[in-house]
Amino acid sequence: MEGPYGKFVFNENSKEVVFIAAGTGIAPLISMIRYIKDKKLPIKSSLLYSVRKPENIIYYRELLELERDKHLKLFLTMTRPEGTEWKGLTGRIDKKGIALT
Repeated sequence: MEGPYGKFVFNENSKEVVFIAAGTGIAPLISMIRYIKDKKLPIKSSLLYSVRKPENIIYYRELLELERDKHLKLFLTMTRPEGTEWKGLTGRIDKKGIALT
């Protein structure tokens, strides 16, 4: 097993950021999103987040609250929505999903 590699840094001087996560990969990103909110930074933030099913959404209530309070534009997609009542985006993250943000 190897990785992760590279730097994972948030620049608070950014005017706009797009976060992309799948599954538990949201963990480091939620910290950055909270930081933007807590510091009241004037940064337009979007999150494209993919999970298998609705019950797999981590921080779901918090994400909805952040979106409601205009701290985040949220794009959720499900890869296995069958058997659920999910009516939002479906499929894996791809160019089309990234273009939405």
